[in-house]
Amino acid sequence: MAWFSSGTTNDELAMALKGHDIIKSKEVLDAFRQVDRAFFVPRTMLSRAYKDYPIREGTLHLSAPHIYAQVMEALELHPGASFLNVGSGSGYLSCLVGAITGKDSINHGLEIDPGVVDSCRASLTQYANHQRRGSARDAPPNNQVDDSDDEDGGTSELSDEDMHEVEVPQQGIERANKQVDASFSVCHVVCGDVFRMNVAKNMKYDRIYVGARAPERLQDMMKELLNPFGIVVGPFEGKLKKIRRRDGDQFSEVVLGNVTFAPMREVSNNGDPIEDAICYFPPQVWSQQRHQTYPRRFKEAVHSLMTTDSRLPSTLWLRVFEFCSYDWFHEELNDMAKLRVLLESTSTIRHDLMCV
Repeated sequence: MAWFSSGTTNDELAMALKGHDIIKSKEVLDAFRQVDRAFFVPRTMLSRAYKDYPIREGTLHLSAPHIYAQVMEALELHPGASFLNVGSGSGYLSCLVGAITGKDSINHGLEIDPGVVDSCRASLTQYANHQRRGSARDAPPNNQVDDSDDEDGGTSELSDEDMHEVEVPQQGIERANKQVDASFSVCHVVCGDVFRMNVAKNMKYDRIYVGARAPERLQDMMKELLNPFGIVVGPFEGKLKKIRRRDGDQFSEVVLGNVTFAPMREVSNNGDPIEDAICYFPPQVWSQQRHQTYPRRFKEAVHSLMTTDSRLPSTLWLRVFEFCSYDWFHEELNDMAKLRVLLESTSTIRHDLMCV
């Protein structure tokens, strides 16, 4: 039935996915209606933009919309959730995610192909300009031919070499933030090899998507990058899996279905792990410009300290905040709260199994 979830407009495509019960939630439906798929397909294939088919042209690969709808539902997205898209190509999925997580959320994309990153940024520029004009549901202008890779991603003005220069420069992220409208989210995409990621130094995420067929060692890496109760969705061992970090190092796993994805590319040609892990997204260093991207409790703590009577000058407080970790003010769940989350997770897992 999924292959019949097509339309002649973006709205019709979204409603067809809803009508076939692939899109189940209002949040995911709204995201699909907001983000026009035509921005992310080659102009030579615009006639297929609203068809429920995968699109391949050269190294460009977008999965069928029903796959992305299934992924979006499985990720259980919410405003403020941090997100990493591994194998980010066209920009489509990251924009869908950003439509739910919001303008102040962390939305990272990692792509191995420099040409894909460039074309991804170009697509995002078109999408962002269109959003600024307030006509997100109008017919988009002709897209340029994209050379995107693997699955999907997002864009920014980060340098292609950023992920090969030990880490992503924070000033690059600031440049990207200055170029986007305040009313919607843009993914910060950089060029790098996930197999060379320094997991120990990389920030952790609430949600992760892997957009290409991944070996077992990559599945283990993604688990390490998850925050408590975080979710990773991706094609592992020929199956689309949803993996959730439970309490501590315990994980639950649900198979959402059998899928065929292109293999994840890597710089190494022999398939062996690369010893020099040189790329990572570093934890953010607080600044006034990045303040809105921080969790609610962090912002509340900053507001409280800045407005309370204190002998410390405000300029000194601003320096102190720069040394505060992104998750420093996260509220530790008590045993009852952990049990409630685990019960909700178990209920969701049962629902997913019934829908497979």
